[in-house]
Amino acid sequence: MAPSSVWIYGAAALAMLCGYGALQVTCYGIWICGLLVTPFLLILARRIARPWEIHAKDKSFAETAERLKADLACDPFAFPTGWYSVLRAGEIQRLEVREVVFCGQKVAVFRGQDSTLRAVDAFCAHLGANLAQGNVIGNSLRCPFHHWMYNGEGKVTGVPWASKNTIPDSACVPAFTVLEQDDQVYLWHSADKQKPTWTPPVCNPSGLPFQCSCSIDIRAKARSIAENLADTAHFTYIHQNTWQPPVSHFLRNEWDLQDGYKTDGITATAEVINTYIVLGKFRLPHVLKIRQLGPAMAHISSELPMGLGRFEMIQSCVPFATSKQTTLTQRFYCNSPLIRLSLPLSLIEVCSDRKIWNEQRTLERPVLIERRADGAETVDASIAKFRRWFRQFEPKREIIADQVDKLADDGCNSCSEKSPLNDW
Repeated sequence: MAPSSVWIYGAAALAMLCGYGALQVTCYGIWICGLLVTPFLLILARRIARPWEIHAKDKSFAETAERLKADLACDPFAFPTGWYSVLRAGEIQRLEVREVVFCGQKVAVFRGQDSTLRAVDAFCAHLGANLAQGNVIGNSLRCPFHHWMYNGEGKVTGVPWASKNTIPDSACVPAFTVLEQDDQVYLWHSADKQKPTWTPPVCNPSGLPFQCSCSIDIRAKARSIAENLADTAHFTYIHQNTWQPPVSHFLRNEWDLQDGYKTDGITATAEVINTYIVLGKFRLPHVLKIRQLGPAMAHISSELPMGLGRFEMIQSCVPFATSKQTTLTQRFYCNSPLIRLSLPLSLIEVCSDRKIWNEQRTLERPVLIERRADGAETVDASIAKFRRWFRQFEPKREIIADQVDKLADDGCNSCSEKSPLNDW
C-alpha cells in the first residue's frame, strides 16, 4: 500500500472517530440538559394543567380601602340594584370564611358545617372587630376578638359571659342574601333594602369545567364596563390591534354585530361574529353570544370553528369602595386545551379597554348618532338601548336624595361637598 493511501485512510478513520466522539458528547449533553430541564417542564405543564387565577390589582385601591368608612358615609346609594358575583364557589370550602368588599360594604362570607353559604356585615356589633378574621363553628361565625357567635341572619346567638335571654335584640349585624349557582357566589344589593325580585339565569348549562379567571381593578362605574358589550363598534377600533407584528402580518380580526342589540326584562342580548383572517385569504368566523344579566353580570359563549371546542365565560363587575372603582372578573369554563392556552389573550383585551376606562368621564347625556342617512340603526342605537335598559337597576333619585338628607341630619359634614347626586 502506498504511503499516501495510508495517510488518507488514517485521516478518514480519525475523522470518523472525532465525528463519533462529537456525536456522543452531543447526545450526552442533550441527555444531561434534559435531566436538568425536564423537572421544570413538568412543573410548568402541571401548572398549566391546573386552574389558575390572575388579579391585576390597582395600587390606589389599597388607599381607597383605608378611606372606606368615609366613602360609606357619603356615597352609600350610588350602586345599581342586583346580583353581584363576588367569589367563585370553589374558592370557599366548608368551615371557611372569606372577606369581600362590594358596593361600599365589607362582608364576611362563610360556609357552614351544612355546606350552606351565608353572608353578614364584616364588623362585629360589639367592638367592631372584623368577623372575616374569625372562625366558622358549626353553622355560625365566631368573632375573633371576644368570641361572640353570629348566625346567618346576622343575629348574635352566643356571648361567652352572657346567657341567651340577656342578649339584646340590638346585638346583630346586617345580613345579605346569598345565591350559589354556576360555580358563582352571588350577593344581592338593594339601595332601599328590597328583597331579590329576580334570579340570574343558568350560565353554564353544559357543566364545562373551570379553567381560569382574570381579575383587574378599574377606575370606572360598573355601568361603563357593562356598556362596553353593547358598544360593539369599539371591537374594531380597540381590539383589532390584539395581534402585534410579526403575528399581525398573517393574522387579524374582524367584528360584526348581528341582528342588533336586544333587551328583555333583566337580560340584554347581542351576537357578534368574530372572524379570524389568516394570510389575508382564509376566514374562520365564530359567533360570540353575549347575554347581560342585570347590572353587573354577563355571560359570553362561543363554539370555535373547525371543532376546536366550546367555552363559556362569566363576567362580573363588582363595585369596590365607591361606585367609580370596580373589579372586573372573567371566569372561563371550557373543554379544549387549545382554548385554555389562548385564554390569557382575554387579559390583554381587557387591559386595552382599561386604558380607556381609567381616563373616561361619565357622561349622562352623551351625543349619540342613532341613524344613518338611509335610516338604518348605528351602533350608537345599541348604546341608547342599553342606557334605557340599565335605568331599571339604578337607585331612584328620590331615594338618594332622602339618604343625603338623612346623612346631613346625622352630621355628615362632607355631604354638601361630595354628594351621591354628583354621580347622576
